[in-house]
Amino acid sequence: MTIVFIENILGSGQLIEVLEDFGDHVVQHRLRPGDNARIAVSRFKSIVVTEAQIAAPVRALQQQRRPAAAARA
Repeated sequence: MTIVFIENILGSGQLIEVLEDFGDHVVQHRLRPGDNARIAVSRFKSIVVTEAQIAAPVRALQQQRRPAAAARA
């Protein structure tokens, strides 16, 4: 068995998303800085690794909350 080790180094400022695709089933891992994952590899599975900004989802949530706060005032 082959295992792939993926580590998001501490202080990177990036969120790493790992998708394991088994055909009809997909498993998603989100690695914050300092996290790691060990993923078994087989010929029936594909693995996709992408980077994303950590701050981007936070900004999107803040923008969604602003109109609600303005409506309450």
